[in-house]
Amino acid sequence: ESTEISRISLEKINHSVDDQVVVACKYALKIDDSEFNLEMIFSHSMLEPHQKVLQRIKQKGIAESSEFSSALKNELMNCEIDMHAVLAETKITLAELIELKAGDFIPLREIENVSFKSNSAPLFDARVGKFNGQVSASFSRWTLQGVS
Repeated sequence: ESTEISRISLEKINHSVDDQVVVACKYALKIDDSEFNLEMIFSHSMLEPHQKVLQRIKQKGIAESSEFSSALKNELMNCEIDMHAVLAETKITLAELIELKAGDFIPLREIENVSFKSNSAPLFDARVGKFNGQVSASFSRWTLQGVS
């Protein structure tokens, strides 16, 4: 499994005392055979101490730093992702719902396949089963746009 991160360009650098001025940096993230775009936005005040270095980078047009790429890769690969999947759905009448008491069981149909999502974006499909006595999901295929 190879992970490569390369810098595409430094879009613009504005030098102003206004904190509303931002710098947008675009990156291409390559994970295995898939490529994703990432845009990081920094406030002017955050970058002001690095103004001379950034001005040199701006004049060159494209900047690459293996040190930065490595640090960014490590941070990104360690980011936690919240994801969710619906493991069961059923219908009951309003009367049945009102009659529920603690300890009552609601019959559920078995679901074999589920779609995992993060922030409503589809990530992957999985088969549901048990592993070591726990309900588990076995990865089936990517559904994230751009991943094959």
